[in-house]
Amino acid sequence: MKNRPESDKNPSPEEILEASPDAIITMSQKGEIFSWNRGAEIIFGFAREEALGRSIYDLIIPPDRKKETENAVQAVLEGRPVAYESVRRRKDAS
Repeated sequence: MKNRPESDKNPSPEEILEASPDAIITMSQKGEIFSWNRGAEIIFGFAREEALGRSIYDLIIPPDRKKETENAVQAVLEGRPVAYESVRRRKDAS
């Protein structure tokens, strides 16, 4: 079997997530940020290095939206689908 040229290879899931213009963030059950893609950097204004290991609740969740976010996380952990819109906070506080 011949090796395909590099340009013909399919992108890895990590490459797809990194290239997404959407903010894609993974976190622990308690909110510690594990991954932060380029879309999250652009949307929220925090570099990956600034976000990793921090609490999502301290970084981008406004205090008055913490409970709704905790409820959404709990629903996901219970296997229930979640779709909602919310307000988040950028590095510049906007």
